[in-house]
Amino acid sequence: MKRRDTTPGKLKAMRLKERLALAVNSYSPQVLTVLAADRSAKVRGGVARNSDTPRKVLVALAKDKSAKVRLRVAWSPNTPLDVLLALAKDKSAKVRQRVVSHPSTPRKFLTLLAGDGNAGVRRGVAKNSNTSRKVLVLLARDKNADVRRDVAESSNTSRKVFAVLAGDRSAHVRSGVVYNPSTPPKCLAILAGDGNADVRRWVAVNRNTPPKSLAALAKDRNAKVCEGVARNSDAPLDVLTSLAEDGNVEVRRGVAGNWNAPREVLAELGKDESAQVRESVANHRSTPPEILAVLAMDANADVRGGSRAWNSTGVAGNSATPPEILAALAKDENARVRENVARNSNTPGEVLAVLTGDRNAHVRCSVADNSNTPPESLTALAKDDRWNVRIFVAG
Repeated sequence: MKRRDTTPGKLKAMRLKERLALAVNSYSPQVLTVLAADRSAKVRGGVARNSDTPRKVLVALAKDKSAKVRLRVAWSPNTPLDVLLALAKDKSAKVRQRVVSHPSTPRKFLTLLAGDGNAGVRRGVAKNSNTSRKVLVLLARDKNADVRRDVAESSNTSRKVFAVLAGDRSAHVRSGVVYNPSTPPKCLAILAGDGNADVRRWVAVNRNTPPKSLAALAKDRNAKVCEGVARNSDAPLDVLTSLAEDGNVEVRRGVAGNWNAPREVLAELGKDESAQVRESVANHRSTPPEILAVLAMDANADVRGGSRAWNSTGVAGNSATPPEILAALAKDENARVRENVARNSNTPGEVLAVLTGDRNAHVRCSVADNSNTPPESLTALAKDDRWNVRIFVAG
């Protein structure tokens, strides 16, 4: 900052905005010491935020009458451990919550706060990566379901605790167990039979779920659960084949969007009565060229060129679409189709040259942004009457 008169008298005479700026940005120990005693809690909090604030000043601010200031001290990466220990006993639950969230808070402090009367503090302990497994065992029996849920989602949770939480009375907690990528397959197999549909749905999408459990969930009475299996890239191929014939559109759509869906299944789904299912097949990188050729003539524009609402590409934007099909789609009446042809990295230079003169500015922007566009086309686009097209040419 620009050098200025920062004597105590001058600092006190400054406007609040000026003092606050100094509190946050100054590197002068003298200035920060004076501002730490400022009449405004905002200024004192700004000093606590400052990474250049001396240790002795942080010690003093840890005893500030304002909980908001003490909160800032608890958040500072420069706060000494002895100050954190003092703040761990602060009367404000918000301050204690901030202490348990601090990356430098040692295990002994976390162990101390695991028995805190405030559920928010105990949740912070459960979420902290420094918390020991022994403490997590205790918190797994906490009376508060949110605390148990946080234990269920912790990367430090042991297999034994997972087993306990898998039988928790709260579906919210059991969902947390399923959501954790470290949950053992054995626990997931148990939860595949859970009475709560949301829990089963999370099991269905978990990539660690055993194939046998996925096969059972594929026959679930709840369509959302079946859809979860359909979207799981580790679902057995015979299960995906079966789900491709499901009566629910979203389930079939899930199969069509699964990157491991067999080519023969995609070929059948390419004839589906639902345009949304056909659109998903059109987006798929493994869809056979002959199916893409048929879908390129689909009556639905979203199948041919993708939907903005779903940010899909359709046949026009699929990198597996053959050049001759892209050339045909470059003449499509729908601008979205032509735009995705222009974006496609597989589109030949001669097709992009034709699209250089397209009436739609979005199409021309995509041409300008395509690395296959010929130099002479870029030269022409550099003189385009639309500024956004010229920006893409400029790079």
